[in-house]
Amino acid sequence: MMNKQVVIGCRICKDFYEITNGFIQIPNHLLLLTAYEPPDLDMLFYNNHTCTLCEQTLYITPMLYQFFVEFTLKPFDVTVHETSIGIKDSTNEGEMDLNEKEFYIKGVNTSRDLLTNDNDLSLLSDVMEEFNYKSWIISVDTLD
Repeated sequence: MMNKQVVIGCRICKDFYEITNGFIQIPNHLLLLTAYEPPDLDMLFYNNHTCTLCEQTLYITPMLYQFFVEFTLKPFDVTVHETSIGIKDSTNEGEMDLNEKEFYIKGVNTSRDLLTNDNDLSLLSDVMEEFNYKSWIISVDTLD
């Protein structure tokens, strides 16, 4: 069984690494992505997250912290992309367009209430205004 975790990474460094086809060697102690399990979220809130490569800092606001804590308890995964948020459970996938603020669902049943609710979508929408999602990779992984 997979542990519930919040994964954070610097999109700029990850994109640069992928553009160079991994040509640039990254020392083993430096990571592109860092996973935080629920017990680590309090320390993340106090210390923030700093990219080990470029030292850019993602400041963990109270709302971002609330999102991490609440969504590690949900029965679905959430991934923040550059222009959308993906939400996936065991049978359905949904996507919130960050420009349109609309939620689309793909999958077996198109009732979005099965995947998430208005409170979740409202929190997601508010959180996306709290940080630069074009610079950061964030996912909340709760599924096996």
